[in-house]
Amino acid sequence: MHKDSRYLAVKQALENKEVIYFNDIFQRLPKSIVAKDTGIGIKRMNSLCKDARKILLGDALLLANLLDVNPLLITDIVARQLGYEMPFLISHSA
Repeated sequence: MHKDSRYLAVKQALENKEVIYFNDIFQRLPKSIVAKDTGIGIKRMNSLCKDARKILLGDALLLANLLDVNPLLITDIVARQLGYEMPFLISHSA
């Protein structure tokens, strides 16, 4: 499968701590592309973006695999989206 070139941009933004919240991903990469490539579907993807509490571990792992990043990065941004600080994971502070 040929991946959209924007995946690399999101990966770099995650690794450079430019993506702080889960929904920040979709400022760089359309939800429709991620929904299709993960098999999650656009309806569910919209639901996850509206309410991050619905994100399952499997969803996070699919996204981490697609972005080729450590799954803890995804867990961290989901937790932040929900208002939790996860200092024992990946720090986004300078």
